[in-house]
Amino acid sequence: TVNTSLAIQQLPPLPGVPEALAGWFSSLDHAREHGVLPAQRQVRACIGQCEDNAADGGFFDAFARDARTADGAELPAELAELRIVDPATRTDTEFDSETGKTAVGEIWIRGPQVMAGYWNRPDETEKVMTGDGFFRSGDMGFMDEGGYTKIVDRKKDMILVSGFNVYPNEIEDVLASHPGVLECAVVGAVNDETGEMVVAHVVRKDDAMTTDALRTFARSQLTGYKVPRRVVFHDALPKTNVGKVLRRALRDDPPPP
Repeated sequence: TVNTSLAIQQLPPLPGVPEALAGWFSSLDHAREHGVLPAQRQVRACIGQCEDNAADGGFFDAFARDARTADGAELPAELAELRIVDPATRTDTEFDSETGKTAVGEIWIRGPQVMAGYWNRPDETEKVMTGDGFFRSGDMGFMDEGGYTKIVDRKKDMILVSGFNVYPNEIEDVLASHPGVLECAVVGAVNDETGEMVVAHVVRKDDAMTTDALRTFARSQLTGYKVPRRVVFHDALPKTNVGKVLRRALRDDPPPP
């Protein structure tokens, strides 16, 4: 129930995912129709994580739209300080003047919207927070000269093939463009020669599509070490309740030899 007292109070920001806010707005619109609340509302779209409080700015500003954001890059939100860091050395990745962007690294965020730590979990806090207040997001990405930053994948999903970093999202985008693929997910698996290898889990749209055909298609668009060494076909991929593919479940279930 929306109380009439809400109309005379200055409400704080209300955080929430789009699905939850849609329900709230439906209730608020009903209240407005009956004169309980004023007609206007302000919504600020932000991109972030619980740890950096997306409701208070997150670390990307979803209202900053231009040609670069159309390609998946985002401009840091107001008050958010970002670093692109090599996880191995914990130093900033180098900027390449030819490409106009940094090398891929982990995105670290600092600002007033970033948490101080996990409640009563000092060990977990130490894993993600630095001594000078940066939150290690676990997202891998790069930044251009204008500060626009693009996430390429999650650090935990990165595959290390013969010393090369491979990001599943890049391979999935290529495989998904094949007309015979309905959906796919890419994970790493242990390999004696390369340390890890790329494994593609695929739901076919065309049952006639073969492993060789899909690997040939991938090879035409990807560097050799990124091409899936194995392709496993499924009737369906494991997913969460909200439809997100569970890469962890695929990693925990080794592909057949």
